[in-house]
Amino acid sequence: MASETILEESKQAVQQIFDVWDGDDEDALDDVMAEDVILHGHPEEVVGTSRGRDAYKDNLRMIRTGFPDLFFEAHQVVAEDDKVMAYCTFGGPTKVN
Repeated sequence: MASETILEESKQAVQQIFDVWDGDDEDALDDVMAEDVILHGHPEEVVGTSRGRDAYKDNLRMIRTGFPDLFFEAHQVVAEDDKVMAYCTFGGPTKVN
């Protein structure tokens, strides 16, 4: 079982990722996200899978371009062993050209 300190650090790292989605500097991901992160898009057959932190950042920029006022709110973050789960909502108006 992971120590309370490690669990709290894991939850804080997830919160930092949410903060980046909320508009913070995307370079903050370098401190909390593995270089070989895998992002499984949904639906998988349309969005596909992105591999690597740079691809994750590309995806983030693409979504924030379409949703410049995107907000992200974590209601509950739970950490246990080597997993972190978040119950959250996000949304915002779309940018229409």
